[in-house]
Amino acid sequence: MELGADDIHSLQHALVEEDESVRARAHLELGRIALTMARTEAAARHLREALALDERLHEARALLNDLERRAVAAVPETRLTLRGLAARLLSRLRLRRALATPPPQAPPPQARR
Repeated sequence: MELGADDIHSLQHALVEEDESVRARAHLELGRIALTMARTEAAARHLREALALDERLHEARALLNDLERRAVAAVPETRLTLRGLAARLLSRLRLRRALATPPPQAPPPQARR
């Protein structure tokens, strides 16, 4: 979606409107724009603000729910990556400890009787 200077000016003006429903719609539009630009944090912030101003904006709720579902779906992959990294670090630490520990010494030979 390509925005012109007039579109941006209209959205900026709408954010300072007294009418909460107009401000809510402006935040919804800004949330959509942020999503197209892959700015998920900004999108979530605008969508939450839209819902705070007008909880009847079902589209804002649906977009926010979709964002949250995608975030939750990404967590297991992150956990697996972190778990793998932790396992590699732990094995390196064990290897370093093993290399740093001197080998056990043989007991002194006992005198024969």
